[in-house]
Amino acid sequence: MLQKVITLLYLSGDPIHISVLASLIGVTEEEVSAGIPELKTTLSTIGLSLLENNNELSLVTQPVYANLVEAFWKE
Repeated sequence: MLQKVITLLYLSGDPIHISVLASLIGVTEEEVSAGIPELKTTLSTIGLSLLENNNELSLVTQPVYANLVEAFWKE
């Protein structure tokens, strides 16, 4: 399930409500919510973070890589 959540968040580029993720993946909102701690741990190993806001989730780069991201977008 976590790989599916990551895939959808990556493709979207925008926050996605937990209910939408659950519906697309075919699980309950509770199952998505229960997977959030593991999702955060998994993402942290590859330089990403999970933002949670009003039951919406989104992928962002970790702040430690801000300079790298900024340099990339300047190119």
